[in-house]
Amino acid sequence: ALSSIEASKYIFTSLFVMGKEKAVAYWRAHSEEFDAILVEKDGTVSVTENIADQFTPDDAVKKTEIITKQ
Repeated sequence: ALSSIEASKYIFTSLFVMGKEKAVAYWRAHSEEFDAILVEKDGTVSVTENIADQFTPDDAVKKTEIITKQ
């Protein structure tokens, strides 16, 4: 069995490979299982709604978006 750390590595690697659109869709389907912070090349940071109030961007973040369950 995988440890939670190992499972997290696989999930987040998969989300990275999927790209933002598919990663967001996957999160929406599994939002009770995990939260995510997605960082794009342009400096945009997208944060899932369950942790958005705990996220504080630094000066390098150009734009912050909240991903909702919709």
